[in-house]
Amino acid sequence: GELLAVAARYRETMLKAESHSKSELKDVIASARRNFDQNNFARDINNAKRQAGFFNLGTGRGDLKLSYYGQQFVDALPDREAAERINRPRVGGVRKKNVRKQNGK
Repeated sequence: GELLAVAARYRETMLKAESHSKSELKDVIASARRNFDQNNFARDINNAKRQAGFFNLGTGRGDLKLSYYGQQFVDALPDREAAERINRPRVGGVRKKNVRKQNGK
């Protein structure tokens, strides 16, 4: 997830891009001479969104936007300690209780 966030931040700062697609991130990662795992991209971007909070949720299929937390995290690198001190947002929301179980049915 961090690799995807760094690639997205590079596109924001150097290319003035506001959103990113799979192919655009692949181009940046490949030009940095890093391996791009195309087969597991959906899993990796889902983890970067939901678990790490690097990307905004609900931006649509194929349209990725780096979150404010993702920007702060990448900007703090390579100082890993400073990056880890940044408050991570809660991702995924609160689960609602099952109404049937509350009413005893």
